[in-house]
Amino acid sequence: MQQSIAVITIILVLILVASPTFAQSGVLKLLFPDQTTEAIVTDECAGTGKCCIPTAIADKVCTSEGTYILNFKYTGDVQSAGEVLKNAHAVNWDTEQYCKGTESTDVLCFQNKSVNFSSVSGKCCGARPSRDCGLRSGTEVCVNPTKEPEHWELMHLAENHGDIIDVDCAQTQLVSDGTEFYGCGLYQGIATQHPTFDLLEVTRSGVDQYQKHGYLCAEPDPGNNNTHPEIIECLGDGRSYNQKQGNIGQIGEAHQRGELFFAQLGRDDVIQTGALGNFNGASGKLIVKLNNTWAGSEDLTRVIFFAEADLDTYISIEKSKNKLTCNAVNGGSSIKTTFDISSLTPSPQSGIIHTIILTWNTNGQFICSFDGVSQTKTGYNAINVRELFVNTGPRGAQGSQSPMRARISKDANAPILYCTKDAQWVKDLDTKDSITCRAAGLRWTGSKCCSEDEDLPGESYNDKDPPNYNDQESGACFKSAHVANGFLVPQTNDTVLAILGEFYGCQLNETAPHFLALTDTHTGKPLINTTNRCTLAYNATRNVNVNYYCSFRNNWTRTLKQDQLFPRSVAPEVRSVLNPAQNRSAIDTECCPQQQCWSGIACVNDQRNDPNPRNTIKGFRCIGGNWTTMTPKHTFDDRVFGFCPRNEQCLVNPSANASANDLPHAISFAHPERGPICITNGQYILQSITRGDATQSTSTYCNNGSWTSRTNILASYLASIGETQAPNNYALFCDRFRNTLNFFEYRALPDANFVSHYMDATCTGPDKTPTPCVNEFCVLKYGDKVAWGTTLNKPINDSREGFLNAVGKPVTHCDNALQDDAQFHACGANMWHNNALGAIIHLPTGAVPGITTTEALTAGAAYIEARMQAIDTFMESATLADFRTFILSTHMFENLYINRAGQKDLFAFLQTNRVNGTPIDYLAARYMGINITDPRGVSGCDLIRNRITVDLAKDCKTVGTTNTFVGVQTPGEGNLRIIWQDFTAKLRK
Repeated sequence: MQQSIAVITIILVLILVASPTFAQSGVLKLLFPDQTTEAIVTDECAGTGKCCIPTAIADKVCTSEGTYILNFKYTGDVQSAGEVLKNAHAVNWDTEQYCKGTESTDVLCFQNKSVNFSSVSGKCCGARPSRDCGLRSGTEVCVNPTKEPEHWELMHLAENHGDIIDVDCAQTQLVSDGTEFYGCGLYQGIATQHPTFDLLEVTRSGVDQYQKHGYLCAEPDPGNNNTHPEIIECLGDGRSYNQKQGNIGQIGEAHQRGELFFAQLGRDDVIQTGALGNFNGASGKLIVKLNNTWAGSEDLTRVIFFAEADLDTYISIEKSKNKLTCNAVNGGSSIKTTFDISSLTPSPQSGIIHTIILTWNTNGQFICSFDGVSQTKTGYNAINVRELFVNTGPRGAQGSQSPMRARISKDANAPILYCTKDAQWVKDLDTKDSITCRAAGLRWTGSKCCSEDEDLPGESYNDKDPPNYNDQESGACFKSAHVANGFLVPQTNDTVLAILGEFYGCQLNETAPHFLALTDTHTGKPLINTTNRCTLAYNATRNVNVNYYCSFRNNWTRTLKQDQLFPRSVAPEVRSVLNPAQNRSAIDTECCPQQQCWSGIACVNDQRNDPNPRNTIKGFRCIGGNWTTMTPKHTFDDRVFGFCPRNEQCLVNPSANASANDLPHAISFAHPERGPICITNGQYILQSITRGDATQSTSTYCNNGSWTSRTNILASYLASIGETQAPNNYALFCDRFRNTLNFFEYRALPDANFVSHYMDATCTGPDKTPTPCVNEFCVLKYGDKVAWGTTLNKPINDSREGFLNAVGKPVTHCDNALQDDAQFHACGANMWHNNALGAIIHLPTGAVPGITTTEALTAGAAYIEARMQAIDTFMESATLADFRTFILSTHMFENLYINRAGQKDLFAFLQTNRVNGTPIDYLAARYMGINITDPRGVSGCDLIRNRITVDLAKDCKTVGTTNTFVGVQTPGEGNLRIIWQDFTAKLRK
């Protein structure tokens, strides 16, 4: 606007051309165009040249077309009496030539008015208010921007580019885009109509980084004292184009066309207000969002929204324990929609948002939707609402007691628009950015926003995460609710899970087939990826160890991170031991890691390397993912019980190292925990045993899961020789070298003087512990021949401590016998070697039977079984009954005596076993076909009783020529070990 425009304010004056006649006293009047109306301007302006027009007549001027005339009538003495008439101003509405500016000769302006003259158009703005309001002339428009009716200004297209211009007299606003004015509102009282808009983009350069700003035409908001529509500029993160300080929209701010009410309520908030003037209930939309923390399960009505005309006419939303109800009641007619919400258990978990949308229109439709499920009723009649209630606290009945927000619009189809970071108004934030989405109180899923109100009631989509996704801006959207990665989707009974921005269902074809029908809102493809049971889903959110698998319970179940899961079924015998409460919740099949088993209620760790017998369930153990019947094991001395990974293994030490299993050379006397827990069939190991106060080593052998001794196997080979070479005339005795050799007066070893030092010597054992070079020594006398054998604790060809060194042979002497077929092979010089057993046998003639150690044990057991059975039967006596189980557990036979001569059959053994962890020595003997009554007539049993002392029990029975004896003692408390040599030596012939 040019600087020449003059603003005349406060006092509007009549400027007259100076004339002598005007110096006379008189009355100045203004004659209106109809010549019948006149107004006295003043009678006190004589001689001044300026006369003011009274306010009372100012508003009447320019309201009629024609010529206004000034009439001066003289009073008093005058030189020339009469009237002086002068045209003051011509008003012609057709040409709009009125209210000329100050540069005109004739000016007529008025007191208490602010008008604005344009030298461009030659027009005066504001002299005629009702006609001037919003008057457009070329590039200018006449407005009253200060909301003061008497204040007027001219606005220009170019100079007011981007300004929001208030036109209070017309209850509207204008904005210029530099080439045109655009209006927002109904334009009541505006002489010239202007283009209207809902959304407008205004382009300006040099203000900020954005070339365009969005302008929104918003509805009146009486609740905020805005009585007419407003224009709101979206500022984004830029600077305002508007120089008039109009409304500014910040990032994330939302407005709805036709919006009458918006409220964000906390818990226990109640808003009660008038019906906001223009809300007549004929057409509109109500959107209520609330979370799942609504209080209580009691069946009380809770009012969420209430729009009331009177007691019998209202719109409401109410909830009870099991129902959500939308009502429209109009006198005698009513409409109701009801939703079952009994499955929606109140929960403090945040982020679970329920959405209620209620719309009504002039077509008589009443539509209520809850979480995307809609119900439509017809016959709705408009309600003239007087008061509104929005309620989270108690009012009358009880409130929802849940934080929520409510938005009401008079337009059932009006979108909600958001101010974005780049200064635009949009309804769809999926095409924008995370900053805008989060500022709007929504959640960004990686590339989209969940969920703008325009997407209600049921936007659902996958948003697959890129490799470098942001933890805080990821996930997916399910029925307008954001679901973070690694979390279950609410209200799906844990059947749907979000992983890496995508939804995965657990066996949905069986558990929830209706979910399979859901489609991605944006792609139209199936929303949920279906998976089978035992599928693993890892949470992709960093630093959160939450993982799930698809369970046979038909839901996603949390688990520790696994590589893979497999279906596992419980053995009926295992499930049968569950208590009733557990059994009710048990299932027969579930997913477990590959090496684990299912117990009916939990996955059980692989017990392959767990020797603890307490972890056995009714004889079943979890081995490699399968329930397997396992035989409990005991250590060779019956000291400890436990389990081995395989039934053919033998238990060495349950507290040892599973990684050393089947490695007998790993045994350590100094550090037993480093040795194996178990060794397998056919392996032997040197172990220590305590007898009384003495600790000695013994060479144990694993025979298909049961312990025996290498001495017992050696004895079985020698007994086989005796049975085949002299079945009715052989004697076998096994004991330590010196004891055995003495019984046979050195005939068993003609060169004993040469090797005896080796038989009694110690060699380097495990952990360099001194141990005997050989174990028990067995001598067989059959016919007139004598054979002997022993087991070695060092390899036969050991360069320093091997047996070949002791007999003066080169270490290669038995190389041809170093075979691992578990049989004896000849070394030469009547020496035979079994490499798998680590044993030697010296035969005067012939050969060792070509049988394996297993076959030898089977044969040896046959020789012993009948004799043991007789002793076992004998121990049924009251004296020995408590120790009978010893007989059944006898397995070592390191101290053994067998003597066959015609009808004579002598059998005896000495062993240490344990009862309830306590070591006990016992000696058992059965002498058949021999009379041991002494010359004095003392019976054999009496002789034995008198000779043997024990601290626990002993008994002897003579039947004919058969004497059976068993003595039991605590080691060191009796003389069984002392008497053992006499007990056998005296009967050797």
